[in-house]
Amino acid sequence: MNRQETQKILAVIAATYPNYHPESKSAAVDAWTMAFADVPYEQVSQGLAMYMRTERTGFAPSPGQIMGQLDAARRAAIPAAGEAWNLVARAMRNSAYHAADEFARLPESVQRVIGSPTDLREMAMSDESRITTYRAQFTKAYECEINRQSWANSLPESIRERLAQVTRLALEG
Repeated sequence: MNRQETQKILAVIAATYPNYHPESKSAAVDAWTMAFADVPYEQVSQGLAMYMRTERTGFAPSPGQIMGQLDAARRAAIPAAGEAWNLVARAMRNSAYHAADEFARLPESVQRVIGSPTDLREMAMSDESRITTYRAQFTKAYECEINRQSWANSLPESIRERLAQVTRLALEG
């Protein structure tokens, strides 16, 4: 979001929240522009709209509260752990011979938790008691993965890129 778009957002906040009186409007614009430098205006605007519809305190939002609204919207689109396991269970039914195809159909977050098509095939060929263990392990790991994604999404783009680079180097070396 650029400076001009930030001024629009702050104008909406000022019009909506009579208690919003930053000491320096210029500093407020700078701070909000920095906080949302890599977030499109449309998303920030939607996050503000969600805040205005759900927050009942009457106080103007902070950038972190708007990011929280955006994170909540992203999380709503991600399957819950039970739903994700159902996707895995469905994929396991056909994974004895077609694990690569079934693995490719799974959402990326589920793939990261499962590991590989070979792991999916191994799960598919396990007995019922082992599958119960896999389910418990998957549920825990999936919830951690979703929390990790949420945390990563809150980071500025430059830091996310640097973390991805460090991760690639670690996996290669």
